[in-house]
Order: sequence, then structure tokens, then C-alpha cells
Amino acid sequence: MKRLIAVLALVIIFAQPGVSSAHSKLVSSTPADGSKLATAPSEVVLTFNDELESEGLKLSVTDANGTVVDTGDGRVDLADLERKTMRVSLKSGVGTGSYTVSWSVVGSDGHEVTGSIGFAVGDAALPVTPPESDQHNPGLPATGSNGFNLGMLVAAIIIFMVAGVALRRRSVRA
Repeated sequence: MKRLIAVLALVIIFAQPGVSSAHSKLVSSTPADGSKLATAPSEVVLTFNDELESEGLKLSVTDANGTVVDTGDGRVDLADLERKTMRVSLKSGVGTGSYTVSWSVVGSDGHEVTGSIGFAVGDAALPVTPPESDQHNPGLPATGSNGFNLGMLVAAIIIFMVAGVALRRRSVRA
């Protein structure tokens, strides 16, 4: 009985993922965030750690004045069988300047995560971009929590207390 309760408590504690550990997170981009390029790219490619849903997807590239410089074709790349890649083409004539790539995705867990990266062409300054954010839990970064779950800890403590009382009663009767 003691072993069963201990195993159950450990399963409860460690089986719970962090608050947002399953959310989609940007893992790479072309051009890379913070890069300075000699010439403007023809497209921007973002790669995430999780499968993306096509519905609710937003991807745009703007210059320092807020003018959209992409062609409006932001999409999940269907050539990527894992559906972890997004692409958007840039208009011709994009030249020297700083650019912000803003995105909003819904991952396989159903949560919307937004973020942006920046790059510069020529000698322009890099744009300042905010960190990713979880739209279901504003204020929490989308990169996940430390995995600590207070509710599960309280449940485990209660289980241990009940087991202790049961074992004490059992030993008093013996």
C-alpha cells in the first residue's frame, strides 16, 4: 500500500507538463533574427518546434515606417511534411532598411503564440522586437515554464498526509 501511494504521488507530480511547454516556439529563421544582410532576401522562412495550424496564421514583414513589404502570401509550407515551417515572399524593390517580421501561429495544442524578429539590410539599424508571448496566458513567455505545477504539488502533499494517517492508524491497531 505504501509503495502504491508513493508511486501514484510521483506519477502525479512528474506527469504534468509545464503551463505552456507544448506551445509552438520559433526555433530558427531565414534571415536569422538580428542579422545584417548586404541585400534583401526574396522571402522569409520561419521554423517552429511544433506542427502549425493553417487557420489563424498571420505572417507579415514591415519596414521601419510600418509599411508592409511582403506580398501577403504568408502560409504554412506544405512541402514540409511536419508542418513546422512558414514562408512569406517579399515585394520586389525591398532595399536598405530595418525590417520586422511579425507572426502569430496556433500550434497543435490550440494556443496562439505571437512574436517577431528583426533584420536589417545595408547599414540600417536593427529593429527592437518584443519577445514571443502566449495569447491564452498574457504576460507569460511562450517558451514555457519551468515545469513546476503548484496544484500537482498540493495534491501530492495531501496524498502523503492521508497515507501517513492511514499507516499510523494501522500501526496503532497492530
